[in-house]
Amino acid sequence: MHINDWTYSRPPRPDSGVNKWWGHGSLAADSEANYWIEYRNDGNVPLHGLVLTDTLPAGTTFITSVLHYGWGIQVPFPPTRIVGGQLVWDLGDLDVNARQQFMLRLRVDSDARPGALLSNCAALASSDFEDNPYNNTECVDEIVAAGPNMRVTKDAWWEEPHRIHYRARVSNIGTTEEYSVVVTDTFRLT
Repeated sequence: MHINDWTYSRPPRPDSGVNKWWGHGSLAADSEANYWIEYRNDGNVPLHGLVLTDTLPAGTTFITSVLHYGWGIQVPFPPTRIVGGQLVWDLGDLDVNARQQFMLRLRVDSDARPGALLSNCAALASSDFEDNPYNNTECVDEIVAAGPNMRVTKDAWWEEPHRIHYRARVSNIGTTEEYSVVVTDTFRLT
């Protein structure tokens, strides 16, 4: 019988990351827009002193933010402080492979003009030195709409050895109700 008596270890590599995406709502004047933010530890050691800063788009007002625990469970997640147009969360430490999502709800100002750009950016900082800072900031740019404006997004993920999941989302982000909407999703089976 042979016993494996060697060990392989890698040097510590702190690596925080943030994703941000449009959630739902309406990108029209005097309406609510929802964004999702996910922060995570992509490194192989715990992260310390995490601070997440979200810079609000000009022409919007912060309403609320909630942590998302899945299965419809959401709890209030107010920023630690608000500095001008920036929301700041002092997150503390984050274990290896840990991640958390939360939703940010904003109100688009009533005087926002159709065609105006709403640029919403999130940045994650750590007290640990990172050699990969390129995944620590993400922005979402959207345009204030008027009239009909439909959006379709699609994503996919692999599960188990023989299963792939597809998810398509259809959103009305305009200012008018739409009827008889038809969505066609074509994919190859090769």
